[in-house]
Amino acid sequence: MNVTTEIENSWDDVRFFLEASRTGSFRSAARNLKVTQPTISRHILALEERLKVQLFRRHAHGVILTAAGERIMGIAMELEAMFHKVELYAVSNQSISGKIRLWVTDGIGAYWLPQRMTDFHEKYPDITLEVMCSDKVPDINMREADIAVSYTPPVRSDLVALSKHTMNFALFASHKYIMKHGTPSSLKDIQDNHLICDRTEYIEDWDKWRKTLEKSDKVVYRTNSSMALLESTKAGIGVAINPIGVEKREHDLVRLSHIDYTPKMDFWLVSHRDAKDIPRVRAIIEHLKSIANEL
Repeated sequence: MNVTTEIENSWDDVRFFLEASRTGSFRSAARNLKVTQPTISRHILALEERLKVQLFRRHAHGVILTAAGERIMGIAMELEAMFHKVELYAVSNQSISGKIRLWVTDGIGAYWLPQRMTDFHEKYPDITLEVMCSDKVPDINMREADIAVSYTPPVRSDLVALSKHTMNFALFASHKYIMKHGTPSSLKDIQDNHLICDRTEYIEDWDKWRKTLEKSDKVVYRTNSSMALLESTKAGIGVAINPIGVEKREHDLVRLSHIDYTPKMDFWLVSHRDAKDIPRVRAIIEHLKSIANEL
């Protein structure tokens, strides 16, 4: 039996097999592929009969690959990559139109990006930009995104760092907060005497800020959202670190520039090596590179 040939001849069956393998559930695979669970079962049964092996063992919470299934999955993933390259080649010869999926954190996607995309959409009216906001890192190899903003450089050989940029931050408080609590004079003053708003990831990135929070008993607001942190600062809940760029738009905020603390955060624009030269993807890459240093 030539397993590779058999799989090539049953690509639809393989798509369902791969999704069930990755999710560990026929039900989840059906939901992700927008088909019924019996459809998933039928295709996988057809593949098992064609290959004359059992691919899954069922258990209480789903399915798990057999040893044969593990071997078949390796071949199937190689074929999936090949089909993906063929698809990319086909779309690369089309005009600059179609859909681009961009994966960013909410502060970039919801606050910073829309103000800087008007020119792009006027230049490329046939491109649909899907902006997905999440701290979860997407699987670009599985086409969850065409481009992603990553706060760590890519390590996989099939991913490429398109450019590296730096985001600058500063301490801010609202006019309302300062009128009620006074202007903080230092990090030590913030630590000892002021209410603090924090984004959960910042203590992981900045050791000095983490130590300040550890010694304070007045961290009154914490969130995993940059937008929520900004709104809490504007509302006067407490002092917070925000990107320096908000100063230009948020006139009710005061940058505490007299406090010598301006942390930075590097980020990378990342794409799949095979996708970066598709015309529409290249168009958004060049636009993002031109505006990224405004953060």
